[in-house]
Amino acid sequence: MAGMTTTTLNDLVQAAIAETKFYVEQNAVLQNYVTNYSIPHKTVDVPIMGSATVIDVTEGTDLTGTSDLATSKATITGARYAVRDYISDDVVMESPEALGALYGQAFGKAISAKLNQIIWALFDGFTGAVGASDTDITLAIIQ
Repeated sequence: MAGMTTTTLNDLVQAAIAETKFYVEQNAVLQNYVTNYSIPHKTVDVPIMGSATVIDVTEGTDLTGTSDLATSKATITGARYAVRDYISDDVVMESPEALGALYGQAFGKAISAKLNQIIWALFDGFTGAVGASDTDITLAIIQ
């Protein structure tokens, strides 16, 4: 890699990371259906909160009854994924920012495709049913 220095390599990496994040945000469309957690260890316990109940009250009347939120937890085990490529001498003559953008686009598209694939696979695990198998879903059935 005749044309690369530490400075230009750092510029390339920064541009690639920024472009990768942009492409993942734009193309991982199913990512909005899940919650992201930073996992400090391989596993983490995530709290699951119950539903709160709202009651009507009258001015001057004490509240009666209790409304405890039932909580439980789910244990999440993290997995690692990686994407890697080599920079060849053919592309070294590009500016680091342009080269970083090209690699970032390729990496971002690959990562977002993998995220979408993982999330799509989770849809198969749904167990709830609404309506009957031979009935069209209407708003009344969902409510």
